[in-house]
Amino acid sequence: MEAESGALLSKFIFQRCVMERGVTFEVIQCDGHMKVKVASSHIESESAPLKYLESFLSIIETSMEISAKDVLMAAISHSTHGIISAIVKCLTEVDLDIHPDQQLPWKQMVDRLADLMLEIIDKMLDILAMKSNKEDVAPSFAEMGDAIDSIIGDESSDNTALSEAHQRILSWAWLNIKDCSIALGKLTECFCLDSSNGLLSKKHIESFSATFIRILTKCRHRGVIEGCNTGFQKFCTKLLTSNDSDLNRIPNGLLSQTLAMLTTEGSSSNITRRSAGLPLVVQTICVSQIRIKQSSLLKRAMVDLVQVTQTSIPETDQTLDLPQVHALHIMKALFADSSLSNHIQSYISDVTKLVVGQFTSPIWAMRNAAMQLFGTLVRRMFGQGQKCTDEEDTTILHSMSATEFVNCYPNLVCFLLDQLKTTNASELVTLKPHLFPVLTILAKLGPYIGNDNRFQTDFLQSLEPLLANPLYTLRDLTARAIHPFIPNMDIIPYLMSIVHRLSPQSYNLLHGHLLLILTFVKAFQSGCQGQIAEWRHLSQSLLKCKWLLQQPCNLVRTKYIEILSILHEKIGFHSENGQPGDSMPLDVDDALALKETSSVDQPDLIGMGVLNSVGVRFHLNYLESRKCPLFWDTLRKYLTSSDYDIRLTCLNYIISDVIGKVSQSEAKLGNLQIWLCNLLKIESHYDCLKVCLESIVELYKKSKIKPQSIDGKLSSLDIISQKNSSLHGLAVIAQGIVYVTSTTKEKSDFDLSGWCSKVLALSEASRSETSRLQAAVAMEICAVSIMKHLQMADDNHVTIVKQLLEVCLNLFCDEDAGVRKVTERFLTTIPCTLTTELQSNLGLRHVLNWLARDANCQLGPLVKMLCEIIYPQRASVVTERHQKNRLI
Repeated sequence: MEAESGALLSKFIFQRCVMERGVTFEVIQCDGHMKVKVASSHIESESAPLKYLESFLSIIETSMEISAKDVLMAAISHSTHGIISAIVKCLTEVDLDIHPDQQLPWKQMVDRLADLMLEIIDKMLDILAMKSNKEDVAPSFAEMGDAIDSIIGDESSDNTALSEAHQRILSWAWLNIKDCSIALGKLTECFCLDSSNGLLSKKHIESFSATFIRILTKCRHRGVIEGCNTGFQKFCTKLLTSNDSDLNRIPNGLLSQTLAMLTTEGSSSNITRRSAGLPLVVQTICVSQIRIKQSSLLKRAMVDLVQVTQTSIPETDQTLDLPQVHALHIMKALFADSSLSNHIQSYISDVTKLVVGQFTSPIWAMRNAAMQLFGTLVRRMFGQGQKCTDEEDTTILHSMSATEFVNCYPNLVCFLLDQLKTTNASELVTLKPHLFPVLTILAKLGPYIGNDNRFQTDFLQSLEPLLANPLYTLRDLTARAIHPFIPNMDIIPYLMSIVHRLSPQSYNLLHGHLLLILTFVKAFQSGCQGQIAEWRHLSQSLLKCKWLLQQPCNLVRTKYIEILSILHEKIGFHSENGQPGDSMPLDVDDALALKETSSVDQPDLIGMGVLNSVGVRFHLNYLESRKCPLFWDTLRKYLTSSDYDIRLTCLNYIISDVIGKVSQSEAKLGNLQIWLCNLLKIESHYDCLKVCLESIVELYKKSKIKPQSIDGKLSSLDIISQKNSSLHGLAVIAQGIVYVTSTTKEKSDFDLSGWCSKVLALSEASRSETSRLQAAVAMEICAVSIMKHLQMADDNHVTIVKQLLEVCLNLFCDEDAGVRKVTERFLTTIPCTLTTELQSNLGLRHVLNWLARDANCQLGPLVKMLCEIIYPQRASVVTERHQKNRLI
């Protein structure tokens, strides 16, 4: 950051003083610092710009001479990357307007700079490759570490931590390579032969291209690769737009060289991390040509990459990179680039076929690269999905229906269907990796639109057997893949046929059928009034399948309850004649029996926790929707259950569906507060304790329900705070609620100063964001009630007010906007009528105004208190100076 600032200042001086006024500066380096000295004030000096820039070049040359003798000294006190950035900014971002008579010295200066950049890059790469065993292969990070250790003489150390000297050299090398690479691109952009200031020779351009390829193919540092690519992009764009045919052909030659490397060097090296810079080389060249409305290089690259991927893989060492792996990573970069999307669309089908086949490869690197490329292809086909606003529904909104997909990718559709047909029902027990990408594509399709049913029957016949697959994920994908092939008018008849086929003979198939029904139920929009009668008919058929609750498979019972729960939320349960009321087929007794079936003492089985959670929420929702008197008794029963999942679900339900509802009576919520406080004394699970504390806080914040008694609550909260440090903040808030809602006699036993110290500790900038937010909530709930009843004559009370003021200062000045926003809610609790502006930057003023006016705080002690917080070293002086003046 400092180097960048210095470069910008150097450019400013060059433009305003040197170019416009002709002031000559002399830049020297002394003790690791640059000093600028005015050498002459002569106006309109033509040599001033050259002298200014040549002084920078001299510093760089001196640094290189020092690095030849002592690399560590050069890295510590003669860093050059900032100077490189400065001189390049001066040359490329300022209008030089070179006079024809000055062309030669300027050309000599640019040549000198270009040679220096190339020399620095070669020097840095050679230093890092000193311990490499192969000249043409990028050194590993271990070999680079050994090379640096040999420079600083620390080869025998067994310490794995990097020394300061090691980090200095490593950072020095990477920054020099990165900034020099960017400089080469900018120099080409501004001083290429056909530009107005054509000062660079073809020889330099060719040297630049070789250097770019060396860095991008022989370097592992991601930041350096991306920085180099920035310069490479400017380089390629300039050459492709050049009128010189020789320069125009250089990017084409670089592409050929890079693609040839896949077969000549790809299987003899290991450059790791998604093929390092190889994808960027091909991507940058192709993008640069697309910008001039041509795509021949992209077409050639795609043809070659597909051919490389299709070649057979011999038995080889899997620690070495394969040409096929590089090809997949390069294609991923091409498909991910939005500027290539229109030109690369025609290759999606062929590449998808290729990728699906690689999911069964015995080589991990191929499967990994194929999976990454597949994710990019899916985003290119369907776009970036958006989640629905309903938090319960994670369905993705897609823009392409099955009909549109068939028309866009007819060859791919046939391929997907063939992949499904090759999987026989007898082979379901065998893992078929290729099915996952096939089903993922089909599951991404949107609802069925139109009358084109060419592939509907074939797909359904191939997909339905997969509902019995032993793999849960594959059954779920299959259910979502079937949904796009059912027209809207056929959904209810199709689901009715599935309901009639429900059978306990195969639990995998039974679970798959329920997943299929659940997929359609989630996608159903309750606003479609014309279909509600049909959906109610379906719900009646499902309600008659109560035998599913008696099945020993918890996954089956869970999905059945989920289906009933969503149907109940969207359309409710109705009788045969469509009228709601007490004649519902599933009455309270059935719901209780349902819960008893899932909560009876049984050994822990797969899915028991999820079943309990789904059952509890369904039962409570069902009772609450009918305003059943048993609701509160059932809630208390679940709250005191011995099952952890039941208690946690009940507590989450209390926060989301009970607290804050207008329909709940104060007496009922008061009883709920007592139940929650009693639960705190006996609860031992962290998640339950956390949600229980949150429930107590929310119950007071939204409904102002006060705890009925203070007995035992403070001690239990102290125990929770001591045993669980992550619950400390919530416990402090709960303690504050207990204090502000207790009687005067009870308050005398409360350690208020200790509580304020805890809030102050939570508000400190070094604490986590969660802790600071909890401090803000504690202030919102308790601060005004506390400070209103304090007497400034009491020293203990003065300490409390000072602590709370310090909390205010911490929170109002917090660097996080979210913390400041929550703190603003504290201001709304202050009885202030002078202004309606409650921004956090005025927060402290509001607090002090209120304290001085309404809260029994005398002005003198208040000023002294504030000074002790802000200016502790000068508190006495400031207090004397302002004790007779108004604070605000």
